[in-house]
Amino acid sequence: MPTDKEELARRIALARADHLVRGFNFVAVLELVKEHAGAAAANGLQAPLGPRVLPFFNYPAAEFLRLTYAAADLLEPVFRSVDAAFTAMGRAAAWALVDSAAGKMLLRLVRGAPPDVLVRHAPTAYGMAASHVTLAVKDLEQTSAKLELTSDLMPVAFHLGILSAGLEAVGLDACVEGREVGPSSVEFRVRWVPTRTPAARAGV
Repeated sequence: MPTDKEELARRIALARADHLVRGFNFVAVLELVKEHAGAAAANGLQAPLGPRVLPFFNYPAAEFLRLTYAAADLLEPVFRSVDAAFTAMGRAAAWALVDSAAGKMLLRLVRGAPPDVLVRHAPTAYGMAASHVTLAVKDLEQTSAKLELTSDLMPVAFHLGILSAGLEAVGLDACVEGREVGPSSVEFRVRWVPTRTPAARAGV
């Protein structure tokens, strides 16, 4: 089933000029499409963005919405559903941050920290990915936490991919559930058990 274009239009209508997304998110999605749908498909998606997307430059969130919805249509046959395609894109975006110089620095800072400290750094990582997103950690306990995401327009499934891959990267075996609580707000419940070492990059 193709993506809901009316939903895309509603999300784009909420995007403001100061809603900006880092280029590495775009690059991650394009690379995922190239891997699973071919170079021609990826080049077709990149054409409206120009010949080059710079990883730590800022780009309009509306353009990222258009890219991800078009990519989800191409990736749905591979991942078996639109939601799974968005989750795969979220995972790819998270690993792109982890692989960057800024991400590696953040990992060095939190290496060996207890789970609650690792979860407390999630808002910092989100701030590296988009200028307009606010992530707050609520109800933090020994093996669970509630996270509240505001001011973002991406589908819940995309963020489930980001959070699951990000927590893997810092060594947490976590279960993440999410639900929309408003047009640009998502509430997540994260439950985890610590693993002995941070995860190596896994396939998306």
